[in-house]
Amino acid sequence: MPNETNEKLLAKKAVALLSAGRHEEAAEKLRNVCARQNVSPEHWFIFGSALANLRDKTGAAHAFRKALETGPDSLRIFDSFIRVLISREGYEQVLEPLRLYLSLRPDHYIAKLRFITALTRLRRFSEAHQLCEELNQIQPDNIELMFQMAEIYMLRGCVNEAIQLFNEILTKNPASVAALMNKGLALKSSGNIDAAIDQFMRVTSLSPNLDSAWYSLGLSLLCKPDNEKALECFVKAFQINPGNIHAGDQLARMYRLFGRIDEAMRIYEMILKVHPENVRARFYLNAYSDDALPSRIPPEVIGLVYAKKDAGRNFDQALVKSMDYRTPDILNSAVRKVVHVPDKGLDIMELGCGSGLCGSKLSDIAHRLIGTDLSKSMLESAREKNVYDELYEADLVDVLSSNAAAFDLVIATDVLCFFGDLTDIFGMCYKTLRKYGVFGFSVEKPKSDELFALNPEGYFYHSLTHLRAAASETGFEEAYVKETVLRTEQDTKRVGYICLFKRK
Repeated sequence: MPNETNEKLLAKKAVALLSAGRHEEAAEKLRNVCARQNVSPEHWFIFGSALANLRDKTGAAHAFRKALETGPDSLRIFDSFIRVLISREGYEQVLEPLRLYLSLRPDHYIAKLRFITALTRLRRFSEAHQLCEELNQIQPDNIELMFQMAEIYMLRGCVNEAIQLFNEILTKNPASVAALMNKGLALKSSGNIDAAIDQFMRVTSLSPNLDSAWYSLGLSLLCKPDNEKALECFVKAFQINPGNIHAGDQLARMYRLFGRIDEAMRIYEMILKVHPENVRARFYLNAYSDDALPSRIPPEVIGLVYAKKDAGRNFDQALVKSMDYRTPDILNSAVRKVVHVPDKGLDIMELGCGSGLCGSKLSDIAHRLIGTDLSKSMLESAREKNVYDELYEADLVDVLSSNAAAFDLVIATDVLCFFGDLTDIFGMCYKTLRKYGVFGFSVEKPKSDELFALNPEGYFYHSLTHLRAAASETGFEEAYVKETVLRTEQDTKRVGYICLFKRK
């Protein structure tokens, strides 16, 4: 029989190894112990912690589950189990274990909070808000509950209500870094950039080694725009935490914008050392290193871009108000001038529909309106507008390839920037359209004489010469072309073309 004193010493050694960051050694210390019978919850917990740090999510979940079975009342074990389960399987899969746990321990406050988090992330806001109200009756003014309610408000686009809650938290604890950070994010989302900058600067003074604060400050400074100071913030964030992919990505992007390509490539190499699976860093490292242009930006990279964006009303407001985004209005006006609309309406396919800004302009002339996008969160926002008959999470190439002669109008606003040579896209749209059908889209104009090029921001420009050549080669005729300002970004007017080409 194992000596209990020795096992306690072993547990202490394992904890010391964990504290020193020697996770593999800690896991090995506990592996043999946990293979025996009657293992204590403490040993399972330490073993699970070591495996979690080694990114063995399956092993960690198993260890925490065993710890929970032998020590069901341990709050830290339960919390660790739920966190690992979420990271491994997502919020959908964690609902059932939480329900089961709450059926056994209906008064477990923290379990209910985790349940609210899962419901919120799954955008089941009504259920989450109702549970928040119930918990508020039990523990009024609980700080963690207030954070949960604020997150619900943020995701629903109710920014002012979220800011009010953060103010209440800060009244109780003026130095709460979490409240200051989240209030800053809410202020930035509402367009109050100066106030957001003040919040993030306060956080950096309170917690100078918090990389997320420097990163958020940098993003806010970009809105001014103050690119030089923003660059300094991204440098600081990435120095503090080289594992912060978002900070590294922004830093590399800023170096590209300043023409410092070699430094951008160095950052991408550093990202790949920590995260070798990062497709965005791999793509741009190759794209700017190789002589030949890539044919397109991969779907995985596009998905990463829009996964980071707030897909609710805040995203629409930021785009339309902050950037004076005019593309949907201009394209809508052009369609009504050029396209004959029958009494029954048009069958319309929107490629890269995003949050539905363009589709909502055209819905009144649609018999059937189909939207596609790579971003699940954007599609959720589009669905809330109630203008689409069908929405699909799919790459536009796959969608076009499977819909022959099915539509009267195909539109693509701010989507073709992910592709280089557009000849194949024109060809696929030609096959998707019925006779005399129209392909309407927007592109940004190059700043040079190139037919198409990858710009410093990592997207493609397209010349009018290239557009006309692609149209002619695939059987389209020009119906409408307008050079115009598509949006204003960081005081820079983004000039491009709104085009309609008709199938012969």
